[in-house]
Amino acid sequence: KPLDNSVRARRANVFFASLWMSSAMASSSGGVKTLWFTLKGEDPGMVTIDVNSNIFQLKKSIHSEYPNKLAGVDSGMLKIYLKQGDAEAMNPMKGIPENDKDDEGTPIPFYVHYEEQVEHAAKRARLVEVEEPLTAETARLHVERGVKSGKYKAPALPEGYTEAPLHREEACRIVQKYIKAVRAKTNKGPDGKFPMLGCSGMKGIGKTAMLVHGARVLVPELEQDPSVKAVYMTFNGGGAHTKVFCKSLKRPGCEKDFDDAFGHMLMACCGVELDVEQCLNFDVCLGVCRSLLGLGDGGTVVCFVDEIGDLKEQCTPALLALMAQMDKLHGKLAFVFAHIRQDVLNEQQTASGRRVIPMTLPALPLDVWKVLLKGTKWIEAAAKHPGLHQLLLACCGHPRSLVDGLPAALVEVPNLLSDPSKAALMRARTAIVTECKFNDATDEYMAEVVPAWFNFVNLMDTGRLARDGLLITVNGKHPEAAVELLQPLVLQHWVHRKCELNSMAFHLQEAYDSDAVVGPDAEKSFEAIMYHYEAVLRLAVKGKVFTLRSFYQTSHVDPSWGAQEVTARVPKDTNLVVWVPDFSDMDNVLGFLNQGFLVVSRAHGEVGIEYLSPFVDVGSGKLIVAAVQCKFVNTKTDSWTNIKGKMLTAMAGLRKKNVQCFPVVYTTRDQCTINSATFADGVYFTESDLFAFTKKLGVLRLHCEKLGHNLAQTYSWLRRAGSGACDEVAGTAR
Repeated sequence: KPLDNSVRARRANVFFASLWMSSAMASSSGGVKTLWFTLKGEDPGMVTIDVNSNIFQLKKSIHSEYPNKLAGVDSGMLKIYLKQGDAEAMNPMKGIPENDKDDEGTPIPFYVHYEEQVEHAAKRARLVEVEEPLTAETARLHVERGVKSGKYKAPALPEGYTEAPLHREEACRIVQKYIKAVRAKTNKGPDGKFPMLGCSGMKGIGKTAMLVHGARVLVPELEQDPSVKAVYMTFNGGGAHTKVFCKSLKRPGCEKDFDDAFGHMLMACCGVELDVEQCLNFDVCLGVCRSLLGLGDGGTVVCFVDEIGDLKEQCTPALLALMAQMDKLHGKLAFVFAHIRQDVLNEQQTASGRRVIPMTLPALPLDVWKVLLKGTKWIEAAAKHPGLHQLLLACCGHPRSLVDGLPAALVEVPNLLSDPSKAALMRARTAIVTECKFNDATDEYMAEVVPAWFNFVNLMDTGRLARDGLLITVNGKHPEAAVELLQPLVLQHWVHRKCELNSMAFHLQEAYDSDAVVGPDAEKSFEAIMYHYEAVLRLAVKGKVFTLRSFYQTSHVDPSWGAQEVTARVPKDTNLVVWVPDFSDMDNVLGFLNQGFLVVSRAHGEVGIEYLSPFVDVGSGKLIVAAVQCKFVNTKTDSWTNIKGKMLTAMAGLRKKNVQCFPVVYTTRDQCTINSATFADGVYFTESDLFAFTKKLGVLRLHCEKLGHNLAQTYSWLRRAGSGACDEVAGTAR
């Protein structure tokens, strides 16, 4: 066309060169900052803008500095870049960066470059549409043109997470089965509602990795043709896109438009300008996303929505609105949500009447660290140092603890693997707890939670720990064998810091210290776990009435035994355990027992008894004593008849004083041959009973090192996680 029928327009690209604040050019009182720039062919200039300015206001400020030079350039079409030559546009939701300074302190300018182009007058008119008052229709047309021109892009998947999550095959199967059923519309209820799929689990358990894997791998695997595509969105941490969602809801009259707000968040991920996207409804936003993904009318968009629980009180209405959109689109839209709490996701069943498909992620197998740390110095060090072995067990198969926490521990304690002292291990635990964001569990919170966790009279509602992201689930051979634990790293972290001031923390620390011992006398150290653990249980039910059967919980006890109600006296001393030379001076021993102390013989010479544990009968006020024997051996015990006989003989001193007493035997390995007649008048713990009794401490080295066949059958990872397994792996590595 003739040149005189056209207008000359220019596009300008603004390149930032690592812009940071120039203190010399910024007002400290006026709330403004000054940025230097150089326009092609002009002397350096500068713009002064409000510190809260966004990218659009910066564009107008630049344009106004050179009204003649940029007369043919629409300020709305300026493109802002992070640095000179970078092809990635700056996110308009972020604040304006500040000028950096060179070595001499001179502010580094950013650069403006423009290219002259010849545009048709009609196109020139369209270029300035964005400056006109926006309506839903003009915003839609603007975005459609941006899609065609390549201005906007489909939401990018997060970087990293390139490897498939370990041991998540069942979760992967659930996700793919769900998406297939949605596309085929075979899982709709009679009311036309699709079920909701929710992925849940504690912090760092791998929810994000699972969702990203779903978007990056599981969805593409479903179809050979491009008829289903995935996007990933997250509300984590209240980032820029979450702010778009919240700002959308603050528009007058839009407080309940949660679906539209999600659409605006989706558009922000595509690069659509804030003022434009907020004029669009959900249908238009989803249509734009479908176009950018290259989907036809029959294709399905699968939205993996992470950390929706960060919306707090807005979570439930947002879920209701989004699932209603999914119902409306009849298989062309699917959601997979992630929330730290499965119970919140389950509430949708009541709130909307739709079925909820749970997908709670448990911890990885306890010994997964051998896979993740293979080829590193951790394996050999764990075989050599029991404290490091205990630290790895305390990670309890928690992915973030192992993948991110352990490297953070080495940064904090560089010599940790060669010299894992008690202080070094404490610093390492602190580093892992901080890296995993468990440190929001305050001392006041833990001082309340820990006694409740060990209270066997008024059982704790573990939902509280789940809500606070501190409940970790370790799977067994069968679903009913799953073990819920107060995250052991968090528990040990609190214990170590409070053990000098808090009696319960003191005894827990003593139990953990006793567990981190290896050598020929390890059996005696493991015995200390038991009397310190009994002290913890006493403190947890201080002042409460309970039965002996509820204290010593085991399947190997006569059904009629232990029904009498008792209490446990708790001395004021921090340490509830006292040592005596031996049990020959029974009057001295009884003096301690009547005060509520557990009495341990230093001689370990008594036949059949390691320590004595006192209780008080509620009805009569008389003393009742448990005479405890520990048989932590690597083979089956001798004849149970002989053991019983020795214990009865050992209790003769108490009976001479007319003290009611009964035997308690803690065992490990396969003590599964106990005849019921043997334990008719006593309490016996096999290796499986012992694990169930002490599991609230977390998984101990005691459980791995003194392992019987029955327990290994239920929790196969216990054998693989033992120090012997560490030696095998270390030997292979060498």
